[in-house]
Amino acid sequence: NQVGLRLFLLSCLLAARKLRDNCTLKCCSSTTSQNSKEMDFEDLLAVAADIGNNFVRAHIALVQIELLVFFQDWEAAKSLLIKSGDLRQCFSPFYHSVRYTFLRGLICLKTAQSATAWLDRRKWKKRALESMKLMCTWLKKGNVNVVHPMHLLNAECAVLEENKTDAKEMFKAAAAVAARNGFLQDKALAHELAGMYFAAQGDGYWAKFNMDRAHQSYLDWQAYAKTEDVAEKSKSLLGK
Repeated sequence: NQVGLRLFLLSCLLAARKLRDNCTLKCCSSTTSQNSKEMDFEDLLAVAADIGNNFVRAHIALVQIELLVFFQDWEAAKSLLIKSGDLRQCFSPFYHSVRYTFLRGLICLKTAQSATAWLDRRKWKKRALESMKLMCTWLKKGNVNVVHPMHLLNAECAVLEENKTDAKEMFKAAAAVAARNGFLQDKALAHELAGMYFAAQGDGYWAKFNMDRAHQSYLDWQAYAKTEDVAEKSKSLLGK
């Protein structure tokens, strides 16, 4: 219906504003907004729930999750992932299902990497592998849009397992395939995650190489707020 379509478009516009404008996530979740142009994600979700449109509700949650991933807020992304439940049932047979599965796997891997308890690490790695297994079935069916996300998940899995050689190769492949297939935002994300990994490893050359390319890719994507975020992150990581 028209209300559902309007909510769908408003969530996309809200995400674009967050990526383009120099504002914080708090700006996008302010509850003081009164008109439709300033509605936040929670407002949109409330309306979607009122009209009983589960697809739009799931879409809005997916947009929120994706923003948190791009801005590297893994704890908030994990919380929203848990709160939202499994969104795949709302998306089949749309591409949203592929995107959600990829983001879910990435968040689970990042959560496993930061886990201090062995059981937590194991639990989140298992969830990540479930997402990766599902994506492998789509890959075997010839879905080319799954190739670069799988490379990126394999890279983060290698990071988790402390396999430096595989991590480097998979990050490189993820960025290259994303660029070739026209996923500029994922090329930027792959370079950024690679840059942060190499910085943590004390490899200044590859850290700078990837952060510079992440910065340029986000700039090409016209995600100016994210471009500034990468620039600040580079200064913090590389001391320049």
